[in-house]
Amino acid sequence: MGVAPGTFLAAVGADNEEKQELNPQLLVSNKVVADVLEQCAEIGDSHHAIAEGLIQQ
Repeated sequence: MGVAPGTFLAAVGADNEEKQELNPQLLVSNKVVADVLEQCAEIGDSHHAIAEGLIQQ
């Protein structure tokens, strides 16, 4: 993906299931912190990675 180890990325503002700020592949082998897990699984970047089968809720 071209992101250096130790890089911090903050994705905020995806407030519906159509919005996407990150490539879902970035969530596969990196630490993901969600403020409201249920909401993040339904909308935003986590939603896209879950929908593609890349990560599980």
